[in-house]
Amino acid sequence: MSNERIKNLIPCLLTIAVIGIMTGAAELLGEIEIIFPEITAVAIGALIAPVQSWNASRARILISITAMSVVGVLIVRYVPIPLMVKIPLAFACAAAGLMISKTGFAPMISACVLPVILSTETFVYTASVAVMTGIILAIQYVLERLGLRTHRDFVPQSAVGKTVVYWLKHTVIIALAAVIPVLTGEMYFIVPPLIVGYVEMSSPGSPLRARYKTAVALIFIAACAGVFCRLVVTETIGFPLTVSAVLSGTVVILAVKLTKLYFPPCGAICTLPMLLGADKLWLYPLEATAGFIVLTLVALNLFGKRKVSKDDN
Repeated sequence: MSNERIKNLIPCLLTIAVIGIMTGAAELLGEIEIIFPEITAVAIGALIAPVQSWNASRARILISITAMSVVGVLIVRYVPIPLMVKIPLAFACAAAGLMISKTGFAPMISACVLPVILSTETFVYTASVAVMTGIILAIQYVLERLGLRTHRDFVPQSAVGKTVVYWLKHTVIIALAAVIPVLTGEMYFIVPPLIVGYVEMSSPGSPLRARYKTAVALIFIAACAGVFCRLVVTETIGFPLTVSAVLSGTVVILAVKLTKLYFPPCGAICTLPMLLGADKLWLYPLEATAGFIVLTLVALNLFGKRKVSKDDN
């Protein structure tokens, strides 16, 4: 095996190991809240992508995602308002986090919104977010020191140059997008990784805008992989949830490498089924993909012109 192949393989194997450690710890300790789906997304963006996906330093990534997980839990515990209002509130808090941190680290949005949607009240969730993110960033540091990854310099920006008005516009859109899922109880339409993907797609300079069809396809593949592994490998055959998480993560990593679109939210989409109830999980791929298509159309049409890529013609 060539040195280049080994260089590409090591981050993938380490990502799979992180997924296994997180899910295995949740099963071993009986604490399902340890599973933070966005960890798979963070690993894709921080380890597998040739260069880190976000303009952010390691310290700001760790501090911001941990802080937002605390805010999400606090909203669930102490803010007695309807879920329809809690979701945009959590999003607004994360938007404030992006502006304060002066980064483009969108996964902090999921860290804040996920506990609100799942009604997570325990700080075990926060501890998992901090520890697992810290592990990924430590691995990233070692890979960079060994010359296996290219370091991305952080240039502080005001939420990637975006204004308060910009984020208020997003907050209104998320509030409207949450209405039907909350009223019908079909929350798969607006699971947090879709919101993260929508925000990343909305940036006028984002390469995702040129490859939106591929991004949608990755969301569908990831959702199908997560659901198949959960329902067949674990619920039907009886293998541990860790096996399902590792298998579905492997499928998504392969899809990302084949398409060469390093789209972190698809990683979270494949891991999220490990947290959800199995009874209606078969609807997840259809609803999540439909929700992302709607959000993608909004992003492309309300936030600047999209660039067209040959692979999407």
